[in-house]
Amino acid sequence: VGNGAEAGWSINMRTRERTFLGGHESVTKFTLALLLAAGFIISAISVKHNGTHDLGMDMFNNIKHFKAHVRGVFVGYRRSRAKQYPDEALLHIKGCKSKESAHFWVGKKVAYIYKAKTKKKNKFYRCIWGKVTRYHGNSGTVRARFNRNLPPTAFFQTV
Repeated sequence: VGNGAEAGWSINMRTRERTFLGGHESVTKFTLALLLAAGFIISAISVKHNGTHDLGMDMFNNIKHFKAHVRGVFVGYRRSRAKQYPDEALLHIKGCKSKESAHFWVGKKVAYIYKAKTKKKNKFYRCIWGKVTRYHGNSGTVRARFNRNLPPTAFFQTV
């Protein structure tokens, strides 16, 4: 990405994504440690791990460019054949494709942002916060518990 003079936040105005462009590696790792300590979900953008885009803990060794968030999809509630548990949501996180990389996301915070019809606190947008509790299966899906259960209208919506 360049030397330390080019480090800073970059905002994509079309998608409203905030990206940190790290210059010096020690500054980048320090900033990364602060974001992890704050509980942010962090993903690498321009780093390939073992030839794939599988996101795990050891990919941060050569990191130069990262985001403080990553998109995920709410795919349903945890369930069995006869019963479903709406207090546990199943999420597919972008780039998380194995059980080992899913371990990294455990404990990270998750937000479901939706638009309501009425204003509350002078805003139409509302947020339901949650936390990733554990992995689910072998393909990188994770379980999350939210402060309020996610509504069924949130199925296959971005988290």
